[in-house]
Amino acid sequence: SMSKMMVEYLVMEAIEEGKLSWDTPVAVSEYAHYIASLDGTSRVWLAQGEERTVKELYTAMAVYSANDATVALAEKVAGSEKQFVQMMNDKAAQLGMTNSRFVNSTGLPNSMLGSYVHTGSPQDENAMSARDTAILARALLAKYPDVLQFSSIPVVEPGDGEGRFPVRLINFNWMLPDHPYGN
Repeated sequence: SMSKMMVEYLVMEAIEEGKLSWDTPVAVSEYAHYIASLDGTSRVWLAQGEERTVKELYTAMAVYSANDATVALAEKVAGSEKQFVQMMNDKAAQLGMTNSRFVNSTGLPNSMLGSYVHTGSPQDENAMSARDTAILARALLAKYPDVLQFSSIPVVEPGDGEGRFPVRLINFNWMLPDHPYGN
């Protein structure tokens, strides 16, 4: 999900501002746990009440596009996903992204979120034009080049380093060197 780039940006900004550190513990909410239960989505099966560090969740989000990790990070940064979505839209405007609208942190269709639709209607989805996606990618890489340390990881094995998840985190970018499914 291209929406995750905005989450990456805002988490990195919170770290830069001293609001979070890589070691900050994040408690998994009922909502993040619900997202972990959605079949057919990318997730690391976070359990309600468990604690993970910002770095663990960021790794799961950047490498595997884990939606449950994304929600947990959004809630930690802003206090709620609704407030985080406002931050996403505000940052988009600040960056000059004129053809974007965020309604949730994950990029999943709101119709999948059940009673957890915090912004917009169940029919709404995040939207970003190709130009706005490029603006965001450029801003993210220019301001926070360390993001590449995460997005360039081809695979994180269960129990590996910052992984420690019950699933193999395989990056969706098959063009990465040493990717298990790449050439």
